[in-house]
Amino acid sequence: MVPEMVEAYARWWGVPVVCENTADCWVLRGAHNILRIVRQDSALIPQQISMVPVLCGEQQCSLPAPVFPVPALGDWNAIAQGDLLTFLAGQLWRAEELQESLRENARIGEGAGFLGDRYGFFDRPVVDLWMRAIFEYLQNNRLDVPQGWHGQAPRFWMSFDIDCLRKWKRLGVVKHFAKLPWALLRGQVKPWAHLAHEAMRSHFPHLDPWYTLPKMQAALQAFPGLRATFFWLGYHRDHKARRYDVRHPAYARWLSEFAKAGHQNGLHGSPLHATHLAALTLEKKRLEALSKQAITLHRQHYLRIEPGTTFRFLERMGIRFDSTMAFNNRTGFRCGSCIPLPWWDIREARMMNLVELPLCVGDWTLHDPENFDATKSLPLVQQMADWAKLAGGILSIDFHELYFAADYPGHADFFTQMIATLQQRGFKSWVPEESL
Repeated sequence: MVPEMVEAYARWWGVPVVCENTADCWVLRGAHNILRIVRQDSALIPQQISMVPVLCGEQQCSLPAPVFPVPALGDWNAIAQGDLLTFLAGQLWRAEELQESLRENARIGEGAGFLGDRYGFFDRPVVDLWMRAIFEYLQNNRLDVPQGWHGQAPRFWMSFDIDCLRKWKRLGVVKHFAKLPWALLRGQVKPWAHLAHEAMRSHFPHLDPWYTLPKMQAALQAFPGLRATFFWLGYHRDHKARRYDVRHPAYARWLSEFAKAGHQNGLHGSPLHATHLAALTLEKKRLEALSKQAITLHRQHYLRIEPGTTFRFLERMGIRFDSTMAFNNRTGFRCGSCIPLPWWDIREARMMNLVELPLCVGDWTLHDPENFDATKSLPLVQQMADWAKLAGGILSIDFHELYFAADYPGHADFFTQMIATLQQRGFKSWVPEESL
């Protein structure tokens, strides 16, 4: 997978680089230099890590690598003594699949891979930064922006997981009204009456307090040219609760509404179906029937996957772009990357017809949506954006429609502030295209 990784990055950057596999080393040939890196398969999951200073553009970075003598800045002969490329490939294409003790972390999206939070590995797109530094050495030239981009502005990708369009479901309404005697005894009539009013309105989905799609549409319209991707549940429940049935007319019409506005629709696969090809396929077909479009984009609900298996299912279903690789407990660059690249099937040793762009920023990991401080959250988004720009990648952001509800005051305003800040910093809207 190492040569495929190198050549995939070279295509993204638009530079002529070839990777050859010899008996004892990787040979990288660029326009001006050749780099021979010692090959040692055990470096995929090294026992020890060292921090190595390298230059990316004009910025000096300290990046993790397999242990070898720390070289002077720019001493690529010393760097070549460790199997850097196998290490990078292992992180990008999920070393957790090869180590049983780590598989559960991959299944539930926890930021505790074999490097965990050590060495700041997940705070930066480490794999991307290393590849940029290598290419700049091989080309003997600074790479300002990937030449493969359509334009030279840094990019951000805005996506929305449509998880919960109804606050009040039938069982919840029954339970609430059953609590009336207890509420009367405790003198809680006013808050009970407020919730009762909400519950009665829920018979009409578009009146439900968590029906926020019109608010989201208005927020997007405030930024002309901003295109977004919406991931819809194709099944009405997950492993925790009943959610919504996308076939309800109040919801289904929005697939075409967003498509007409230039946005994209994708599948938010149920965690119940991560290991069931037929069930996932049915979810996809349901969305296609409603949208009258082929569904080729995907993110797994709750980021739940079965390492290896789920992605093979997605490929067989005709999904061409996925963004499930993310963290449920922190912001960060899962897989050390923010560049969309074809996924590697470790078991079958082949590049898949499925592009992966790891998710960097989620509203639920950025802060507590019920109690957040924009003065702390916004600088974190800016910091992530700066790393993505330096790495030549795309800042991927995910918000949920739920937090546009009145139950989460200020969060919709924060969304507007975040997009305005990114645009002020020169970032342009990006969406996955078939050309990837």
